[in-house]
Amino acid sequence: MEERLALELRRRDPNKVTEIDLTNVKSGGEINFGSYEFTSLEILTISNAFLTSLKNFPALPKLKRLDLFGNRLSKGLEELRGCQNLKYLLLGKNRFKYTNLDALQPLASLPNLTHLELGESDFYPEDEDQIVEIRNKIFSLLPQLQYLEQEDINGKPEEENEDLEDEEDNEEDDDESEDNDDLDDDLVVNGIAGDDENTDDESESE
Repeated sequence: MEERLALELRRRDPNKVTEIDLTNVKSGGEINFGSYEFTSLEILTISNAFLTSLKNFPALPKLKRLDLFGNRLSKGLEELRGCQNLKYLLLGKNRFKYTNLDALQPLASLPNLTHLELGESDFYPEDEDQIVEIRNKIFSLLPQLQYLEQEDINGKPEEENEDLEDEEDNEEDDDESEDNDDLDDDLVVNGIAGDDENTDDESESE
């Protein structure tokens, strides 16, 4: 893994790199970043790397997105505690199972984790009622979570919520525009009235 990191860096300063892709890296089952430190890293992909452990996962203070898709992980998420800004975590095609939700408990210590993907086909049972129950348990286990498999707790896709937020923003902009128009109208009316009063005053003085 350390050799692959050297290739990915291409002599760049590790502390200035914001994204690294280690897809299909030969990991030997564990994380090994050697002496490299990545204080600015925001996106990290280590997918299909046959990882069996997250032991020695480095502290990445600015990491926002971590893709661990297609490995052999089933526990050890407490090793991510040094990634307090992590927002997106992809764990699909690993060995986490709905029968052991306690394995996800360490993620509760990541306050900014709002998006989690566990893999719809390989994590959940086939029974739809069970799936709903499991999803509710995960949302309860991780209160900071907003989207699981790109859907909120009510099963609404993230895209729909984004569209709704955009509509609300547009409505607020329209309301502000109308308020400004009303204010302009008031100013015009008051201005005209003021001019009339000044004219009357001038006539009386003459």
